[in-house]
Amino acid sequence: MKKAKVVAHWGFIPLVIVIGMNSEPKPQLFQLLSPV
Repeated sequence: MKKAKVVAHWGFIPLVIVIGMNSEPKPQLFQLLSPV
């Protein structure tokens, strides 16, 4: 169970980055990583 959580956590970050890079220019990427 712990390994699944770690994989999901470390798999989620690159996924967000890839989606952010594909959909919007880089400045929007920081908004995705740190929603306020």
